[in-house]
Amino acid sequence: MLLEVVAAFGVLVYGLASITRSISALKVGVFSTCTILPGQAAFRLLTCIERYLAVVPPSPTCASGKKEASGSGTEAVIWMAVHHTQKKALEVFAREVAPAGTGMAPGLTGIVGGRPRVSPVLKPFFFMHPKSELKEAESIQEAEPHTSEQEVPPPSAQEEPDAELPSGPHSFRLEELAFTRSGDKGDSANIGVIARHPLFFPYLKKHLTSSVVEDYFSHLITPGTKDAVTRYTLPGINGLNFVLQSSLGGGGVASLRSDPQGKAYGQMLLDLKLRNLPDLKSL
Repeated sequence: MLLEVVAAFGVLVYGLASITRSISALKVGVFSTCTILPGQAAFRLLTCIERYLAVVPPSPTCASGKKEASGSGTEAVIWMAVHHTQKKALEVFAREVAPAGTGMAPGLTGIVGGRPRVSPVLKPFFFMHPKSELKEAESIQEAEPHTSEQEVPPPSAQEEPDAELPSGPHSFRLEELAFTRSGDKGDSANIGVIARHPLFFPYLKKHLTSSVVEDYFSHLITPGTKDAVTRYTLPGINGLNFVLQSSLGGGGVASLRSDPQGKAYGQMLLDLKLRNLPDLKSL
């Protein structure tokens, strides 16, 4: 703004110098007018950079947010969710979203489902209440506890891998070695992994640890969560079960995420690449 004022002053002085034929005033006018040139050059440079970034696609990322080693991105999807204490404020936002689909360049945007509707964000609230103040309406006779000889296996996050497993120069995406299925448990998610072949299972136990999964989903787990991922081994079906604590942004209707129930977490994990493996396809 200041440079524009100085440049306008220079044009005025230059015009007066042309009338009065004053060399000194002419020099002042030319110098003042030229002060805006560096700003214009910088503005044009930034404009060129902005246009370049708009045309050249960014580095591709997989569903988990990790950068891929190769490939090129062709599309981008943005999930936008907002919350406010007043419904009217959200209705204003819903009205203002429409120009994104009608006022931007054709083919760049598409709003699915029409204008969004305001809906409540319900969150559970837990509290303790004295049992002595509760009136028992109906008495149910409890059955005797059933004791099983087989104990529930403990979490196997620190389980020792099978000994003498060979390594090698090969890398495999988890999709090539296993099936997955995932879902929600409140604000936590669990991912089941089953080996495609029994011979793959020992390598999954060795390389697909709880720390590996926690690092892979670190951008979705609430920061500061202790022991965020726990692994359980299911040798009878050649499977692993991972429980991810505090990974759904509240879970269910309390979450503003595009996948509040973690149904896509299993598919995301299939993109994980396991390295330093032998040629498992030849086993």
